[in-house]
Amino acid sequence: MPVFNHLIIEAELASTQYRVHHYQERDFWQFFCLKSRRGVQLMRTPQSLPDWDSGSPLRNFLQWHLSDKSVGLVHAGVLGTDGRGALFFGPGKSGKSGTILAGILHGLQSLGDDYVLVKITDSVNAMPLFSTLKCDPVSLERLGINQGEPWAQETNWQGKKQFVFKDITTAEQPSRMKIDALCLPEVVFAKRTTIKPMDSKEAFLSLAPTGVAQIPGGRAQNFSFCAELTRSLPAYRISLGVDPVEITETLATFIAKLRS
Repeated sequence: MPVFNHLIIEAELASTQYRVHHYQERDFWQFFCLKSRRGVQLMRTPQSLPDWDSGSPLRNFLQWHLSDKSVGLVHAGVLGTDGRGALFFGPGKSGKSGTILAGILHGLQSLGDDYVLVKITDSVNAMPLFSTLKCDPVSLERLGINQGEPWAQETNWQGKKQFVFKDITTAEQPSRMKIDALCLPEVVFAKRTTIKPMDSKEAFLSLAPTGVAQIPGGRAQNFSFCAELTRSLPAYRISLGVDPVEITETLATFIAKLRS
């Protein structure tokens, strides 16, 4: 069987108006025209969608349709208050989703825990794309969430529980937030949460690879956007404590100080 090489196809199409994605395991295709802003998705059966599609539906089309030099999809979550906050990023098991969920449960606002749309102008602003949230069962237990709830029964392809904002909060998901910092959480089970600055290069190397790998057809542009983002904002490493309330209080104080 011929192998669809994403890198070769992407390089061939880079200077054209076309973008293509093929998930060979399920013979799933996506085609998009940058000029007409139209796309086509082909699949054998309704069950042929990639496993990750339920959490971030049409993600590739959103990237191709919305992105330019100043706008891009970023693999990160957002926490904040009163329309301003921080972008939380990191590889799997870094604590990103658990941190976002703790913040939502204890009074912070969020745009999501997985992908957001970011626009860089004189300031950096983020907008939500999806209402889904994901968290592993161990983290849900640590957060005190009753996993017997009907919404906590669905487990996604990563073994995480998948649900939506309205399942856990009555607060509205904001339509936009001004972003004041980039944050890389780390699960270290410290007595208290601590926050320390990190340099932009280190932030870039932690932010760019996961998003670029997950969204084909424009890797060079995605890398460039992540580089601009990490140059535009201060970055911090967050060593997470074990108490969700303490984590949220520490982050709320930190986010408030970013404005001053």
